[in-house]
Amino acid sequence: MLRAVALLLLSLTCLSAQQKVDTSHLYHRVLARVPMVGKGTLEDPIRPMFAPLPGDQKSGDRSGIIAYQFQMSDDGQTALVEFVAVNKAALDTVLASKDARVKTFEIGKDSKASIEAEFRSSKRDFSLDTFRPAMVQ
Repeated sequence: MLRAVALLLLSLTCLSAQQKVDTSHLYHRVLARVPMVGKGTLEDPIRPMFAPLPGDQKSGDRSGIIAYQFQMSDDGQTALVEFVAVNKAALDTVLASKDARVKTFEIGKDSKASIEAEFRSSKRDFSLDTFRPAMVQ
């Protein structure tokens, strides 16, 4: 019995020592160069293509794009975006786009150099080092 209690206490001590995973390494993430869309109204704000409209997702629904962040290109016509989704299938529309203005990259598949080279063609001083991963709630 004493051994069982000691083992339980040891296990609990080890569990509390585990570090949380950095949220920037969670979920599926895609980087993309996309055109800006929208009319600039409350119902249709100007935003990167594929970015969900405010209020589109119901509370607790995590089936689509759950977060995104972007930097505007130098010409103001395109955005350099990171899209985040719980399921990779939610990013299929972005990844399968046939629009010539859309260029996508998958983190872990595409090199940092190729991503930065493409993004620098739209934003001269772009760096992945300063493009922090989108925070997800």
